Amino acid sequence: MNSLRRFFYHPFCFAIYPVVALLAINIREVRAWVAIIPLVAALTGAAVILGLLRLLLKDWHRAALVTSFFLLLFFTYGHVYRLFENTGILGVMIGRHWILIPVYLILWLAGLWLIFKVLKNLADANLILNVFGITLVVIPLLQIGLFAFEVVAEPYGRPEARAYAQQLKLPQSQPPDIYYIILDMYTRGDLLQSDFNYDNAPFTDQLKKMGFYVADCSQSNYPYTRLSLSSSLNLNYLPDFLPQIANGKDFAILMPFIKQSLTRKLLEDIGYKTVAFETGYIFTELDDASRYISQPGSNILSLQLQPFTSMMMRMTALKILDDALPDLAVGPTGSGFPLSEEYHRELFVLDQMSSLPAIPGPKFVFVHITIPHPPFIFAPNGDILKDPGYWSKDSQPINDEYFKKGYVSQVQFINNRMLPILQSLISHSPNPPVIIVQGDHGVRDQNRLKNLSAFYLPGSGKEKLYPNITPVNTFRIVFNTYFGTNYSILPDKSYITPNEKQKIALGSFIESTPNCLAK
Repeated sequence: MNSLRRFFYHPFCFAIYPVVALLAINIREVRAWVAIIPLVAALTGAAVILGLLRLLLKDWHRAALVTSFFLLLFFTYGHVYRLFENTGILGVMIGRHWILIPVYLILWLAGLWLIFKVLKNLADANLILNVFGITLVVIPLLQIGLFAFEVVAEPYGRPEARAYAQQLKLPQSQPPDIYYIILDMYTRGDLLQSDFNYDNAPFTDQLKKMGFYVADCSQSNYPYTRLSLSSSLNLNYLPDFLPQIANGKDFAILMPFIKQSLTRKLLEDIGYKTVAFETGYIFTELDDASRYISQPGSNILSLQLQPFTSMMMRMTALKILDDALPDLAVGPTGSGFPLSEEYHRELFVLDQMSSLPAIPGPKFVFVHITIPHPPFIFAPNGDILKDPGYWSKDSQPINDEYFKKGYVSQVQFINNRMLPILQSLISHSPNPPVIIVQGDHGVRDQNRLKNLSAFYLPGSGKEKLYPNITPVNTFRIVFNTYFGTNYSILPDKSYITPNEKQKIALGSFIESTPNCLAK
């Protein structure tokens, strides 16, 4: 208690809290180290302001109170702007800088008046703020800690993993390299036509000319990436390999089943090496793979602005500068573009893919490309979409028109890049590879489950495919065709589930019937 009265923790707590709170909200999407730069910047800023005010006011108590009040206003500005951005009174939109800046100046002056003229017992105020500030910081830290505890699991030791492994046999001839390429949120061709008025036949026809089988009625088993990939990579529906999901678990429990999947385990046990890329999404980054390929500079020492840092800045009073300097935000090189990290990372992955056959095999290559999923940042030719309508609303398009145009633009871009990449993988592999190109799910609403699914299965593999295949049977067919197994083909079912941020339970899965007629 004496420590809470004597020392001034609250300015630093108010500097820390916005960063760790944002990290706690996004901990399922990012690595914790992305918060280091904004955290250091916030603490340094708080220390500098506190020190300067102490020199000016000759009073630690008032200096600390003024610092905390300033930080409160600074870190809430962007949130208040977003809250009232689309709110109007008598035809006047409240969420505008020309309104909020004067309001915040009035609040600043009122706060200073209270601190210097009204507040008498500074020591008690300091104690209350210390307790409040420490409590604020502890709550998101506990959330982050609980997440880390919850995702600890060891899927390798599952009994079904051992049962599946007993059937797997390494081919006597040179085993094929296996490429599992996920194009996030890539929907089926008929849905592109009906929902986006875009004819994707030139792309799928080229795939067929290369030897791919394109499943005309493919449908994902689940509507979210974690669910879909956990199912496909583990050759089963979620409740069948994770019974505790019936009791209601956060999606985070699925992370080990993507990172240490049954497919990866079975292949590594017979001599395959796993090759994976940095994806920007922690749950699909197989960073313990035999070959983990990351963009140079995309680590803790990188000076490149992280998306987390950009998001953090836009939630503060720096939102004013962000909106005042739009040309800087979309510079031609992308260096000042708020989503430049995603832009350069996706280009890096695509640029590296054609060189994968040179890696000594046999290898299992997992590639998760976050295209055509938002944010919509690629023009069909690979340039940046500079119009902020495509990505300025929390990295989302500002309306449905921008969504449709942006989605089609991403499809056109990834189509243009994937065709030569796939041809290169086929042409430069020492023996014919297995290549699966899938959308982990579709786009939205009633068509959320309709996904692209294309297979390059040399030899007799193509004969085992069918129009309405779902991802849960992908590797069952691959293993049966090339590794001598006799895994049964499961009934193809799809399930609608609650919002990804909610808890999930067995009873919340609702079976969805496919509604496609094969051509």
